[in-house]
Amino acid sequence: MPLMVRYTRNRENGEAFFTTVNVLMMEVMKLAACSFLLIREHKCIFKFLADVKDAIWGDPVETAKVVCFPAVIYTLQNNLYYIALSHLDATTFCILYQLKIFTTALLMRVLLNRRLSSYQWFALCLLVVGAADVEWSSASSEGRSMWRLQLPRPSPLHLRRV
Repeated sequence: MPLMVRYTRNRENGEAFFTTVNVLMMEVMKLAACSFLLIREHKCIFKFLADVKDAIWGDPVETAKVVCFPAVIYTLQNNLYYIALSHLDATTFCILYQLKIFTTALLMRVLLNRRLSSYQWFALCLLVVGAADVEWSSASSEGRSMWRLQLPRPSPLHLRRV
């Protein structure tokens, strides 16, 4: 997906689109798909509408905490997704995007005191090692090294014996 989004963003100025409209349309499509599945599960549109009304207006404070606040953060994240893609190459973006899983797990452990199993920690370590390996190999294939200091070559005049 990042390559497709990056391709669509690299158009001429007259053909570029607003990323906020794209994020809005993604959310509308998700809402339509979820509504369709829930209507099919309820087998009646009126039962579906009654459940939606109860879920939203039954406890508005809880709805704001559980639904609205995460939705605002998620929308902000999707908009920042396009900004990051505009400024980073696709490989670096994919690596950083995958590392959000690792940071989420660490924050879940630190802030929520939720324990992770040894398999989950092993998978997170594999994720970090894989991300570092991809970044390291892409850096070395481009001829730049992250681990070596690039010093200028001395000229022959500096190597003369006196």
